[in-house]
Amino acid sequence: MATRILPIKPTGASNTNTSRLLYAWMDPVHLEQQVGPHVYPSIQAQHAAAWQARLALPQAAPPRPILQSLTDAAELAWAQEVASQPAFQKAFGHPPGAFSFARVPIEALVTFQPWLHPYHTPVPTEGLDIFKWCLPKEFTVTSEMNVEAGTDGIPRRMVMATDDPSAILQVAMTPVGLALGAGPRLNWVQVVDVQGMYVLKNGYHRVAALHAAGHTEVPAVVTSAARLEEVVLPAPGFFNAGYLAGLPRKPMVADFQNPSFVVDVPHGKQKRVIEVRFDVASFNVPV
Repeated sequence: MATRILPIKPTGASNTNTSRLLYAWMDPVHLEQQVGPHVYPSIQAQHAAAWQARLALPQAAPPRPILQSLTDAAELAWAQEVASQPAFQKAFGHPPGAFSFARVPIEALVTFQPWLHPYHTPVPTEGLDIFKWCLPKEFTVTSEMNVEAGTDGIPRRMVMATDDPSAILQVAMTPVGLALGAGPRLNWVQVVDVQGMYVLKNGYHRVAALHAAGHTEVPAVVTSAARLEEVVLPAPGFFNAGYLAGLPRKPMVADFQNPSFVVDVPHGKQKRVIEVRFDVASFNVPV
């Protein structure tokens, strides 16, 4: 059984934090890209040991678990309210029946994300509170905004800064004009069934925090996909779909709690910055 370790903690310094890397599945080139050439030499030897520890794992895929359907009346009522939200329907409602709510064993979840940042929000302890935390009805984000105007008073540049690393630009039409602001990314805990393999798509930090606190299941919205490429984004820093498909023993979310497979790396604190620039032009056109 994997040795359970504490959740990732901030380093204590005012300008640094710690990220956890699942480096047992990262080759030296990609690991050095993640941590930087100044850090890699200091962890090179332990990375080699982690790589070998991973190769020594049983290579057979774990048996497919049976997901537990919801039975609690309060959870069922909350799930129905979540599913009725327009944003949820837009994301999962077509075709009808394309999703379900279930309790998923954390030990069964495959990860395509090789890193975790510290989670600063307190982890709920009660069942219904955990359910609402994983499948919220509302998302919020707090940001600071600075608007720079030109000599004519028209805004030329808008900068929004927030501590939420997943914040996105939101644009809305109002009766008085265009409204811009930093908004939250819709982030329910989502698991995707890819030909019998359960891949965690969203909610990594919440799931890892629950697992570190001793929980064995996580409430999630469950969807399905025919191929890993439909789930795993071709973005730098992720395990790509081709690499994952070729691994007999996939990297699992539970592996983030095994000290043989991870390393905690300090780094500078960051804020999410969204910058919007405006170009204003006036000209005549024939009518």
